[in-house]
Amino acid sequence: MPNDIDFGIIYPLILVFDTETTGLDPHNNEIIEFGYQLKKYNGKRYENMYEDSVLVKTDQDLTPKIKEITGIDEKMLKDGVTRKEFQDLLKLLLKENVLLMGYNVNFDMGFLEQELRRAYGDNEYTLDYPAIDVLTITRDMKKFPHKLIDCLKHWEIEYGQLHRALDDTKATYQLFRKLMSKNYMPQAYVNRFGYRYKPRREFKQIKYIHQNFGKKDVLIDYKKELDENMKGNE
Repeated sequence: MPNDIDFGIIYPLILVFDTETTGLDPHNNEIIEFGYQLKKYNGKRYENMYEDSVLVKTDQDLTPKIKEITGIDEKMLKDGVTRKEFQDLLKLLLKENVLLMGYNVNFDMGFLEQELRRAYGDNEYTLDYPAIDVLTITRDMKKFPHKLIDCLKHWEIEYGQLHRALDDTKATYQLFRKLMSKNYMPQAYVNRFGYRYKPRREFKQIKYIHQNFGKKDVLIDYKKELDENMKGNE
């Protein structure tokens, strides 16, 4: 990725992550797998500090659909970490200056926030870290479809076993780098998420922009804001 230096100075740490869950509602469902890569800017490029995928024990039943999608079953989760151990891991990873990154990451952020509310015993806790949604970038650059596997094929990126958290995380970061090599402006997508239908959970640091596929709506909004700021400073 060209020009990492400017972006790396602003965002020295990137946490690329993905979750597998027992369902779609963070208030009533739980994370059962968490894959992550914590990347640190070394002055020239981002390099991995840590990467792992952890299975998390749960008392909730896994539906046949969840088992089919994730490949995870109750037997596998018996060897997972406890909920407390997982929450302690999140506290270690979520450093003050970290940038969150994922694919359709608004969904995963909702689960992360709820997990940390339980960890801190604080129902008012908000996940206010800066974030990039790689799905948003793909929607700016190409027409439908936008599933991760479709975009990996479209941009000719090799991938592993999707719908397992660490493989999805690795694929997401590879896709991000490929997209930025074509149109280097990652800052345009920090805290700007595109949507077709407004998400249930909206985060206060995120600007939500309605997207028409392939029309660069989010990039245009960013450039417009830059122009307005420059005029305001004249």
